[in-house]
Amino acid sequence: MKIINLFLGLMALAAPVLSQGGDTCSTAIPALSPGTYVLDLATATASGFSDIGSGNFGCLVAYPAFCNDRFLQFTAPVAGDYEIVPYSSDPFSQRAVLLSGVGCAATCEQVVQSPGVQLLGVQAGEQFLIQCGRERPSPFHPCETEPIFVEIDQCLGTRQDGYEGNDTCGSAAPIQDGTIQGLNVERMDRDYYSIDLPDTETLNASIAFQHSQANVELYLWDPSLGCGGLTDLARSVSTTNDESINYTNTTGATRSLVLEVNVNTLTAGSGDCASYDLTVSRMNPLGPIGGNYCQATPNAQGLQGYMLGYGSTSISLNSVVLTALNLPPNQFGLLAASDTQAFVPGLNGTSNGNLCLGGVLGRYPVVSTGTGGAVGASIDLLAVPQGGGVIPVAPGMTLNFQFWHRDPTGLGSNFTSGFSFVLTN
Repeated sequence: MKIINLFLGLMALAAPVLSQGGDTCSTAIPALSPGTYVLDLATATASGFSDIGSGNFGCLVAYPAFCNDRFLQFTAPVAGDYEIVPYSSDPFSQRAVLLSGVGCAATCEQVVQSPGVQLLGVQAGEQFLIQCGRERPSPFHPCETEPIFVEIDQCLGTRQDGYEGNDTCGSAAPIQDGTIQGLNVERMDRDYYSIDLPDTETLNASIAFQHSQANVELYLWDPSLGCGGLTDLARSVSTTNDESINYTNTTGATRSLVLEVNVNTLTAGSGDCASYDLTVSRMNPLGPIGGNYCQATPNAQGLQGYMLGYGSTSISLNSVVLTALNLPPNQFGLLAASDTQAFVPGLNGTSNGNLCLGGVLGRYPVVSTGTGGAVGASIDLLAVPQGGGVIPVAPGMTLNFQFWHRDPTGLGSNFTSGFSFVLTN
């Protein structure tokens, strides 16, 4: 088992498990599952258990003694990684000690600083004694009695993804335009990604996740200015599902940037870890292009899928990004293209939606709509598929696109509306 310190500030109160008793190491309150436990200090006394000379290896050497304390006995229900985070309305007089073992025979692991600690590689049934209380600032100062909350959280099997090792700004993983699915972030395991942004181009980045798993945030940094504090170039820190940012480079030169994905350390109760999909696109600053045609029918989400286009219609610039939105989450689908428009209601009785393309169709690779129900794709105007070849593009030609996807209702598939734009030089 590995123990890692966790730096946290004062946290918002989570839904607690009210706990009484635990005034001595022999009567510790059982904690048999992850959750938030409240240690009521109003009637607690000083046990002296971890004080200097207590026989417990002096766990509070060089630290003020407890003037009141209570104990939790945590038993890991399954193997995995756990985070133990004590917090309260008065963090300055708060003290906590983590001990390995059961009851009064437990031995000191460490004083919990800042406060918070992560336990890696815990075995099922492994036990820890958690001692929390208040210090007395001076002999003439009364002992504070505000309750202490102990949050025990768990992130099983979600620590590693294909980009792991990208835990600092300096070790950011390089990425390109597109969507990366199945990523994972934890409170103590931030993710950093590096990307170059040419002059005059705009970076659009978004993460799709469920806020019920954790309060995930998205930041953009210039590492030459630092990755912390108030030096961010953009941020998205709402308290809802998904986050997105955009930033235009006007420096006159290519800029090397870093995206950071993290779990907000000041929010309790929403979880310590989450899975997410990251979508990144760089576009010409000319902005939105094209428009929708051929109205879509509602899908299993009760929404009509549609598409957006960004970049430039210029063949020479060749900078187009298409995004399909309002899709059912975690369904397979593909982007189709054609130089001809049509309207085939219900795909002749085989689909919930309407086919809006005619002529010879071209198909892009099958992708998943991810947890956010959205798909982004960079379009190479010189390689738009058509049958077994590509569309021979020319100025004045209209290109048409539509996203075809699985739909877990009715006939099992559906379409977004059609999307088109006219090419220029």
